[in-house]
Amino acid sequence: MRFISALLVAAAAVTGAYFSMSEATSAASLTASPVQGKAPLKVTFSGGSGGKVYFGGIMIDFGDGEQSLLCDPGRSCKDKAISHTYAKAGTYRVRLYGRGEGENSSLARVTITVN
Repeated sequence: MRFISALLVAAAAVTGAYFSMSEATSAASLTASPVQGKAPLKVTFSGGSGGKVYFGGIMIDFGDGEQSLLCDPGRSCKDKAISHTYAKAGTYRVRLYGRGEGENSSLARVTITVN
């Protein structure tokens, strides 16, 4: 986004054009259902980027060593759903994050408890 912004500023300076850019102001979201239960526990996660676009996509880290792509690279998304099954008892901290160029941005978290 910064690179594109710099190109637009340079083009505007050369041509004398004016432009405006807006970035999404909605917050990213992550919900889970159910958030607790007995193993094996199948959990459905719903979430999205809040309109923001990430170069490497939006990922879910399930907290058990597995992760999955929720939103395609270079696209924003909202209200996407994905399921994951927890086989063992434990407390899992699930994280939604955007993959950027060289860094990841933590967007939302939820905790799952499996008995």
